[in-house]
Amino acid sequence: MKITDKKFVFEGEELTIGFGKYESTHNTAMVLVDAWERPYATVTVNIDECPLPESMLVCKTWSENEDLFNELVKQEILIPTSMVIPCGYSTAVVCRLNPSYKG
Repeated sequence: MKITDKKFVFEGEELTIGFGKYESTHNTAMVLVDAWERPYATVTVNIDECPLPESMLVCKTWSENEDLFNELVKQEILIPTSMVIPCGYSTAVVCRLNPSYKG
């Protein structure tokens, strides 16, 4: 996982964006860490049946990630596409990563 210098403020907390790759698909993984580089949230989910280009992410939009996802979209860090993928009892949204936030 590579922690970038890109910041994101959520619920008054300054978080830093990190990126990695999922082993099975090589899809981009996105995480948020706090000021001490402790994990705060995992933004993405890996779907083996859905390999994507590097600039695309499969984003978790349910449960504790619902407000987080909406804020990432509002701040134009993530740009949702019309693609949704079934994921258990919910759906994940395929998003483009704003190029200025790449690691």
